Amino acid sequence: MLKKIEIENFKNFKEKFIFDLSETKNYGFNLECVKNGITHKALIYGKNGCGKTNLGLAIFDLIYHLTDKEKSPYPALQSYLHADLKNSTAKFIFKFQFESGDVEYSYEKNSSNLLVKERLVINSKEVIIYNVGSKIITSLSGTETLDKDLKSNPNLSAVKFINNNTKLKTNKTNKLF
Repeated sequence: MLKKIEIENFKNFKEKFIFDLSETKNYGFNLECVKNGITHKALIYGKNGCGKTNLGLAIFDLIYHLTDKEKSPYPALQSYLHADLKNSTAKFIFKFQFESGDVEYSYEKNSSNLLVKERLVINSKEVIIYNVGSKIITSLSGTETLDKDLKSNPNLSAVKFINNNTKLKTNKTNKLF
């Protein structure tokens, strides 16, 4: 379950924006909206232009980034980075909570399809590090013989590559992966 998302330099989010679903505060009036300390039913509202749609696009960016099922909604010329920071990267950090542990996945991009780097942490243990142009660094059991050089497709996510090209050994960390 999504616990928290941090967005920076993406569309109208120039500064770091944190959307924390574990900050339930006083939801005593509606306990069916909170599960395991995380808001899982919510409504987002606000003035026009405050970022509601861009928050949704940031969440969906993860889907476009990691799967082949959906096509990116960003036409080639549509803005992806904040207008004031065109020479920087958009940064995303997604934190998930599952019954068997926590997952943190972060990545940076120059545009909707230009990956710069990514990192995956499972139960506070860094299991994948990838900087475009370098080899994938991973400690996941079952990736020992995997060719970790993505020179032929440098913008491919290391997480997606490992998921599609390995049969990971069964253990607690790999189960969360």
